[in-house]
Amino acid sequence: MGIRKSYCGVGADILVPVKRLPRKTRVAWNEAGHAHFLTYSCYQRLPLLARDRTRKWVIAALEELRKTLHVSLWAYVIMPEHVHVLLYPERDDYEMRRILAALKRSVSNRAKAHLEHTGQTAWLRRLMMKYPTREVFRFWQPGGGFDHNIFKEKTVVAVIEYIHDNPVRRGLVKDPIDWEWSSARFWDGHTEVPMRMDEPFVRAVHTAEAIHCSQSSGTPANGGVWHQGQKCFQVTCMLEPQ
Repeated sequence: MGIRKSYCGVGADILVPVKRLPRKTRVAWNEAGHAHFLTYSCYQRLPLLARDRTRKWVIAALEELRKTLHVSLWAYVIMPEHVHVLLYPERDDYEMRRILAALKRSVSNRAKAHLEHTGQTAWLRRLMMKYPTREVFRFWQPGGGFDHNIFKEKTVVAVIEYIHDNPVRRGLVKDPIDWEWSSARFWDGHTEVPMRMDEPFVRAVHTAEAIHCSQSSGTPANGGVWHQGQKCFQVTCMLEPQ
């Protein structure tokens, strides 16, 4: 299959062949030099991220992750019941289990505290998962979610397009930049955004330097250079060439 959409601010109408990824699979490795495409969902796929309050908790968790565990954030989208993130661990000795725990724990703690403070006992009961000897509050679905190692430049572009297109595919907006809670606006050049992304893998180049996309294949020529309007971009990440 292919993904054909504007990679907001960082691409043109390119067709990148990618395999359809399984929805409930977690096969990942703590491999130095790899980026990771993560998906984690709300408990029982409930729309717990439908309000700005909880979305801001997710943003805060991502920002804290960037600082404390030395992770670069390349793209994200917050949907009503799940989150997609593309990130790059900067340290060779990273552990994805710690990264995933950091992303989830603070949001869950804030949600539970809010429900307790506001007396929403019905929701507290609904989000309690019962075990033989204890009960556990669950904001997130148990398990590691979806975690896919990314080590090719071309895949980075495809994954970011896929992430940004989520609200469009769902019918929530007509254009990726109309959805506030993703990195699409940042990559489109907007400055008033919920969170800025890290930019180690994209370099703007002058129009005269860029080589136009191949019209026959729809893929960037010259190893990843393409243009959109008057802006040209080139993938220059530390990942392996396609």
